[in-house]
Amino acid sequence: MSNTSMFERNGLDPVPFSLEMFHETMGERLSEAGLHVVAAEIAELGIVRHFLAKPLSPESVRAINNVEGVAAAESAAVFQKRVQRVEVRESGERLMNLRDLAAANDTPWTFTDTPYHPACGEWAGKERLFWIREQVTKGLLNITASLQKAGFGLRFEDGFRPLGVQEGLFKRRYQMALVENPAWTHEQLVLEARAKTAYTPRFAAHKGGAAVDIRVRDLRDGDLLDIGHGYPDGGALVALDAPLVTQRQWQNRVLLASIATQSGMSMYPFEDWHVCMGDTTASACALGDDLPPAVYGPVKRFDPNTGEVLEVYTPAELDQVFEVI
Repeated sequence: MSNTSMFERNGLDPVPFSLEMFHETMGERLSEAGLHVVAAEIAELGIVRHFLAKPLSPESVRAINNVEGVAAAESAAVFQKRVQRVEVRESGERLMNLRDLAAANDTPWTFTDTPYHPACGEWAGKERLFWIREQVTKGLLNITASLQKAGFGLRFEDGFRPLGVQEGLFKRRYQMALVENPAWTHEQLVLEARAKTAYTPRFAAHKGGAAVDIRVRDLRDGDLLDIGHGYPDGGALVALDAPLVTQRQWQNRVLLASIATQSGMSMYPFEDWHVCMGDTTASACALGDDLPPAVYGPVKRFDPNTGEVLEVYTPAELDQVFEVI
């Protein structure tokens, strides 16, 4: 059943799911595109939930994240204990360039023009790399085919993170948390940084070419769907199942999650943009205690001409914690 405790703690009035609104804003569009299963799944999930009557103001977002952020980060830490248990059995599968794939197949993909962050060492200011394992690209093409039937496409925000990038982004995330929550302790800030950014190579699906950060856009007008926040925001409200969103914002989140799951991919539960396959996070999303091994581990070097993996992290390096300051 829907959990309304977060509404109560923050003095907000929840409203129930409206099946009529769902049909008007998304359900009919999905059904007309032949995506009846997706439409039914979203309606079934929504009927037991409650939502905001209107979007939060930026001031409300900051206040709520300050109250709810630590609890959300603690939940992420519990999930990460499952990730820690996953064995990495590197397959050596090659990487493919999504930009080249998009051009060759005329896919409705767009790519961010935001370069790597200044914290990313020698990669600072350079164009982001979108090299992904071959099987992962197939999953992304399946997602794209389903979305395109209903007039939706993908925008890629991030992909492969070469040596130095993930490490720099972890430091950046700590500083973002500090700015947003100046009263938090160092331990709380580290917890938040770990919840949103991989802090060892084992957790770094982006280093393995096994994950992308993506948003859904409406091909009718080119706009990104409203999911209640920007990229790469932090805090409690970017979690896929965060309660404090409007019904339309939630529908837009679950649209991607539903189609990604049907395409054999997984969503990191604490970032509604992170889609992955074959890595430690995807393995940790499996049901039960018997977690499958990851077939894609973090990559140090690959051949940009062929996509061949040339060097991976050793078992001893997988759990080395990145510096935060």
